[in-house]
Parts: sequence; C-alpha cells; structure tokens
Amino acid sequence: MNQFPRGLSGLFVFLVAGRLLTGCESPERHGATESSREIVFDLDKSDERRLLSFYLGGLLSRNSSDPFEASIIVQRRGTFLLDTERLGLLNQDLLVDMKSLTDDGVITWDEFEQFINARYYAYREFPKTTDQLMDLVGDWSLGSEWFSFEVNGVMSPHRRKIHVPLVHLRKALSGYRENGDRLLYAVGTTFVSEHIDRGERVEVSVMRKREDGFWDFFAYGATGGLTGEVVRSPNNLVVPSKCIGCHFGSRLFEPERSFPADAAPAPEGPRALYVQKGEKDVGIVRLLDEHRRRSDTVLGLYGTLFLGRLKAQRAAGSISEEDRIILEMLGL
Repeated sequence: MNQFPRGLSGLFVFLVAGRLLTGCESPERHGATESSREIVFDLDKSDERRLLSFYLGGLLSRNSSDPFEASIIVQRRGTFLLDTERLGLLNQDLLVDMKSLTDDGVITWDEFEQFINARYYAYREFPKTTDQLMDLVGDWSLGSEWFSFEVNGVMSPHRRKIHVPLVHLRKALSGYRENGDRLLYAVGTTFVSEHIDRGERVEVSVMRKREDGFWDFFAYGATGGLTGEVVRSPNNLVVPSKCIGCHFGSRLFEPERSFPADAAPAPEGPRALYVQKGEKDVGIVRLLDEHRRRSDTVLGLYGTLFLGRLKAQRAAGSISEEDRIILEMLGL
C-alpha cells in the first residue's frame, strides 16, 4: 500500500496507544453482540449506516463494496456490528487494522475517524501526485474536453478553479429526466479543484465517483504530492472526514445559495461565482435547484453553470447540435 500522507502517520500510532491506556464500557452494555467475533460500532452519529457504507465500502476493496451486502456489518437491536470472521475472509489487512482499534470490542467515533484519516488514502490507492492524477483522468487544462469556472467559497480561503469532464457533465444532464429529475454522475467522474493564491496553485482538491455510488475525496499540496488536509480558517479541513460532513448534510453555503444573485462577502473574503452575466439564468436555477437538492451529494452548480453557458452559445449561434438537444430536452 501507499505511504501515509504527510502528517498522518502518527495518528494511527497515537490512536492504538490511547486505546490501550483508556478504558471503555464493555460491548455487553449494548445488548447486541452474540459472539466474540463481533465488534460494536459506537459512533453516536445520526446516520451511522451511511457513514459505515461510505468508509468501510471504500476500505474493503479498491473497487468499493457494500459492507452490508458483503455481510461484514450487521445491524442488531439498533447497533451496528462488525463480523470479524467474515471480514477476515475478504480482507485480512483491514481485519488486523479493525482489531487494533479496540481491546474491549467497541470502536468509538473518535477512534474510527482518526483511523480513517490515517489510513484511507493507503487503502484507496489514489494517484500519488497531480501528474499521476492527470495521467489517470486527463489534462483538465484542455478547454475542449473540460468545463471550468472559478469560485470563492466557504471551502477554502483561496480562489478555486474547478474542472469537470464535459463528457460526464453532458451525460448527467442528458439523463436528468430519466433519473427522476436528478443530476447523477457516472462512475469515474472527477471534479478537480485547483486552489490559487496570488497566481500560484497551492493545493488541489479532488472528488472522484466510486463504483458504489459514493465519492472519494483526496487532496494534493503545493508540491503536487498527496496531503491529508487543505487550508481553511480557523482549522484546516482534514480529508476525507471533514468533507463528507458538508456533502452528506443539508446546510446551504455561499455563493451557491444566493446564485444567480450576488452573495454578500464574508469576513474571510468574497463569496462569488465568476461567470459572465449572460450565463446567469434564474430559470435554470429553478429547474435544477442543484445546491439544495444535491442529488448526488454534489454541492457545486456544475450543471447550472454549464446550461447557462449553453444558452449563451445558442443566443450567439455557436452551440453544437449535441448541446442544443440537451437544452431542448430540458425545456430550455
């Protein structure tokens, strides 16, 4: 497996050592375990099944597997349990790591989160550098193949230039009606966000669609190597655990919440989507309601902005036949 990302290798050691030094209540208090082969997840979260599906699905195999369908997690009397015998048949490395988190048969959220932040990158085997990422997904600087725009938002103090492959964006929009008025992206769809500070790229954050329908989150630092966190005030964002808090939630953020109106600046800086005035279309916003619906746990206005650009191209007489059909299909 890959080496730990910068700054994370010590977390796992600290986690294991801390678990040995502090006691915890016995799993019998849950009244759910039926054998010593089971480990209790005591995460104290509102949607534990979704969290376990996301994290353990990604850890179980590189191609992602549903841990419930694989029967490594069972739910009994409201408690989620890890079947270590079943896990051992599927992934011995993960079994060893899971057992190392507990000496009393219980894994808490703090322990699980620290383990995830320390080991997630290694299990997922992400490209180690931005050059390797570009080899995998293509050159996002090519405007003929990628849709790009810039934004100042809550995720980063830096202005971000975000790229998504046109082929995947068009496919999601073409399937909008068929998918129940939802923007759903194909497996392998990749959003690449370059964080720009005074003209220099200082970070790259990435979302990539997994086979199980979830998204992977990972990031690169200024030198182009993998990093476990991205800059944000007052605390840096740890990847991936702090990413899914927003993507799985329902909180609205600026400037997407106010679009197509301009958002008020925040104390930390501007909140703005940098698009041409003619590409801001309230009818498209009402149609997709992209930020509020977040149909595919995607927060950005990718479809909205792309359709606005297509309408502007149609008005200028420069739209392609493929894109004209997309607008007509959506009633635009």
